[in-house]
Amino acid sequence: MHIRTCRNFLLSVKGQSTPTLVIFVFLRRIRYGPLYQADYMLGGLQLLALQKEVVQAGKKTNREFHDAILRENYLPFELLRSKMLSLPFSKEQLPAWKFYDF
Repeated sequence: MHIRTCRNFLLSVKGQSTPTLVIFVFLRRIRYGPLYQADYMLGGLQLLALQKEVVQAGKKTNREFHDAILRENYLPFELLRSKMLSLPFSKEQLPAWKFYDF
């Protein structure tokens, strides 16, 4: 399927937003494997859980939350969470954050 045809189909039938479509069509075009897309999905779930824990609880504004993420750059979510919530952590600490209930 041609890229334009795919984009138009997803816009008309699925009701997707344009930025989502650009990413979706791009990822399908370069043919990343399913684990690559699963990685993005898990990262998104972690980000949403962290936002819920920090912003919706009133500990930071949405702007402060996003600024902190951009400022920390590639910090793993477990460490980012510890820093945002002022939780203690050490070099020997293992990941223990349960960000999603199955």
